[in-house]
Amino acid sequence: MAFCIKCGMDLPGNMQFCTACGSPVEKAVSPDAEPVPFLQPGPVQPTYQGNTLSRELPPEKGSRHAVIGTFGYIGICILFAIPIVGLISSIKWAFGTTGNLNRRNLARAYLIFLIVSIGAGIFLWITVSAALAPLWEYIPRTPDGQSGGFENILGLFKNLFTESATQH
Repeated sequence: MAFCIKCGMDLPGNMQFCTACGSPVEKAVSPDAEPVPFLQPGPVQPTYQGNTLSRELPPEKGSRHAVIGTFGYIGICILFAIPIVGLISSIKWAFGTTGNLNRRNLARAYLIFLIVSIGAGIFLWITVSAALAPLWEYIPRTPDGQSGGFENILGLFKNLFTESATQH
């Protein structure tokens, strides 16, 4: 009885292709020939060398595909928290053609998060301003037409409560 060298399945002698994996079945060898061992590849992590996928060596330290460690990510996030320096660094790393690809992707994610946060902040500011705009008419004014000061803000609440009490 023949067997498939690729998947190891037992096959009838007249089969030309394996019914499990579809690979061609080689003809049986004579009994005095040395058997072909069924080898399974060991666990190897896929890595990159240059721009192609390789399953041989991990990426070299300092290469474009090298993994950034935990403290590296923490350091980059602290750098991004510095207002001007972080923005310039993230733009340089996000759109640069050289450097680590993991750092580039982190910088791009940071810029996207920054843009979304600024947009949400502007939307929230407009919404709250529009909701609070009717309250400005209740702020008491000084004789010269100015508003503000702690006393005037207290007067706002005093006017609001006395007006709502007279309506009910």
